[in-house]
Amino acid sequence: MSPSATGPGKAAPLRILIADDHPVVREGLVTILSLQDDLEVVGQACDGEEACRLYDQLRPDILILDLALCSKPEIRMIGATLPFDRMIPADGFYEWRKTARPKLPSRSL
Repeated sequence: MSPSATGPGKAAPLRILIADDHPVVREGLVTILSLQDDLEVVGQACDGEEACRLYDQLRPDILILDLALCSKPEIRMIGATLPFDRMIPADGFYEWRKTARPKLPSRSL
């Protein structure tokens, strides 16, 4: 992080873009992240097209990305240009499939 123009020794906050198709998720993340002095949400996207546009326009430090948007070609383009350690995948259903679903009994016909 680079020093902030607002004071000596202070680091500029990490700039975050949130890309999720659920408004409640976006609003919740903004609320939680805004409590941290060293984080700043600079944009919110509700679909892949908007995520690409905002990513190109804002050049955030971190992208919080709903994995449900990853099937869109434009999101794959972001992933190709953004360093892996700068993208945070977010998808509750994916986590549920990974943990809960294998424990469910299988049905036989």
